[in-house]
Amino acid sequence: MLFFHLLVFIVLSAIVAQAFTPYTYKLQTLAGTGVAGPYENGGLAKDSVLTSPYSAWSDADGNIYFTDPALHVVRKITAGDVGSNSIEGFAGAGQTTYQPSEEGDDAYNAHLNRPRGVWGDNKGNIFIADTVNFRVRIVNSAGKIFTLAGNGLQGHSDGPATTSNLNSPFAGFTDASGKTYIADLHACEIRVISSIDPSSAVLGTLIGDYRNCVSTQYNSPTTITTSLTLGKPFALWGDNAGNLYFPEVTGDRIQQIDTNAGKISTFLSGLNEPTGVWGDTNGNIFFSERGNGGAVKLVSSTKTVTSLPVDSGIIGPRGIWGDTFGNIYVPDNKKHKIYMIAHVSAGSLTPSTTGSSSGGSLVVGGGISYDQQDTFSGNGKLASTVNLAGTFWVWSDKDNNLYLTMPNRHLVIRIDVFTNVVTIVAGIPADGGYNGASTPIDATNAKLYYPGGLWGDDKGKLYIADGGNRRVRVVDLAASTISNWAGTAGSGSTYSGAPGAVDLVGPAHVWGDKDGNIYVVDTHAVFKYTKATDTLALFAGNPTQWGFHFDSDPLKITTTAGQWSSLGQLGGDSNGNIFFVDQGNSIVWKVSSAGVASVVAGDVSTLLPTLHTEQNCDTNKNSPLCTTLLYPYGLFVDNSGTVFTTSFWNGVSPRVIAISSDMSSFDVVYSPSGNPMGIYGDGQGTIFVTLNSGVEVFVADTRRRLESPMKTNLRRV
Repeated sequence: MLFFHLLVFIVLSAIVAQAFTPYTYKLQTLAGTGVAGPYENGGLAKDSVLTSPYSAWSDADGNIYFTDPALHVVRKITAGDVGSNSIEGFAGAGQTTYQPSEEGDDAYNAHLNRPRGVWGDNKGNIFIADTVNFRVRIVNSAGKIFTLAGNGLQGHSDGPATTSNLNSPFAGFTDASGKTYIADLHACEIRVISSIDPSSAVLGTLIGDYRNCVSTQYNSPTTITTSLTLGKPFALWGDNAGNLYFPEVTGDRIQQIDTNAGKISTFLSGLNEPTGVWGDTNGNIFFSERGNGGAVKLVSSTKTVTSLPVDSGIIGPRGIWGDTFGNIYVPDNKKHKIYMIAHVSAGSLTPSTTGSSSGGSLVVGGGISYDQQDTFSGNGKLASTVNLAGTFWVWSDKDNNLYLTMPNRHLVIRIDVFTNVVTIVAGIPADGGYNGASTPIDATNAKLYYPGGLWGDDKGKLYIADGGNRRVRVVDLAASTISNWAGTAGSGSTYSGAPGAVDLVGPAHVWGDKDGNIYVVDTHAVFKYTKATDTLALFAGNPTQWGFHFDSDPLKITTTAGQWSSLGQLGGDSNGNIFFVDQGNSIVWKVSSAGVASVVAGDVSTLLPTLHTEQNCDTNKNSPLCTTLLYPYGLFVDNSGTVFTTSFWNGVSPRVIAISSDMSSFDVVYSPSGNPMGIYGDGQGTIFVTLNSGVEVFVADTRRRLESPMKTNLRRV
């Protein structure tokens, strides 16, 4: 039956060529009118007066903090759609002379003196490089400000942080352990503060000699000492692996320090007065240059440098930062503005600091008819040049990189959200089969056989339903290795035990909940892996029996008496309810946390006539039980509990529907250009739908800062 349904989808897949519009960047003014002037508090960011914005930083909610040293303040731009963001003061009263009474006071009462840097940690603290007060300040989550380092006297000394000297603290970065690194500009040093507790913190020097400001090219990793020389470090950023990056504005290079190995090396040279640096979680590094009229550039993980479009708008960038949605923020102290280089798809767009946008479109793949898909030559190429027709399932990681299965090519591929480069994650193009084992092997040298659904956890493991091999495989994304996780590839009927000892008939999909439990769709049944016991057991149905039957009302799903037919994608909500599509019966099931099953969507007039009559479908046409689904295939549950499902073809046109969280109503939210198959969302409003001709990406009105609440309508990105 697995191969029958697979062939059905291959035959039904249309030969539709879709143009691909890659992710791109669009310059927007986030704050400032372009005219310098006195400090004003409140109002819309777009109408605000900025004088000399320098450093910027964004928190997890999308709020933007930036310094305005000429006004001696740090300001905050609230998250929201560009043009409707408000601006307010965060720290600084506009006075410059430090007062001891400020310690523990509200941050907006503090006296800051030309603050240049602002950044935050993972505990809700925000740090300020109070440059001409020769201090580093910390603002806790309650809004109270304290001195973390510096005694107010310009100079250089190590020791207890609050009694030691700083020369010109300009920027900083605080790692997950609470260690804070400071770019001390005119001392040409990177200083380090041992902790975020002012009472015990110790100030030291990581690298640099304040008596000798000379930029040095480090062509190979060199052990860091205080006798090594640096140019003037203008900014500072660190990744999660312990690497620090800082631009030397006087050396025209970006240096990299591996704090774990204690080594420094030159990351990039030949620049033109670099002023800022920031990196995403995909290995891309962004930097700003103030020379030659200003520029913002991206360095890919392969060291390819690309200029981002600034449309002659940015001329005096003094820093750079990015958010989790891929937007880049650039303070321009010559234009008196904060610019946002929005990470969006092409078209007429209105970017937002919540990551949403309207208008335009993103359709990935196309260009080659279906019968030409025997091979795959897209590895390492832009998605715009790659035929992605025939993609079935999609999953996105926390950074919105897309992972796709291509069953007829026996592949799993990845599309980088920033660069749009396609890479093979697992499988050998057009070479289906099996050569795996329980021990890890190179994922790109492993054979898959008609891979189905996929899902990844928060530890870098990607689970793949390798249907033709009757197994679930797991890819370690960091190591690029694959190993068997579940299934014996045998024909037995062992339906409980260690995952590798359970017999699977044809796993089609996999999904995991927040507690680490994993669900596997196996033809007409669902298995559940319970993390607490490390066992996989039959959860619903029977892999070798299909139809529509249950022996009680309501059905106790923990028994195997229920029968379903060719189950598709599944997912769950935050209350422990599990949902899955029953393709053969054209319905959607809900299994409550108590183990009770019920039909929540689909025409049940034949299957459950009594239930159909109760719905009064002649007048209650908005009931999910009064809609016709023909071969529903994909399913995704968002954070609000809304259930999205795809109808492969409903006799009129393909569609995506959204079922309200209380299961009382539904809306047709999109009629795509091709037949919708898999569906997945990032939990923040972005919805990905695979089509027979590629992938389409939408934004649902689910984010709290959008102009309207959830209307269960999708908007193209």
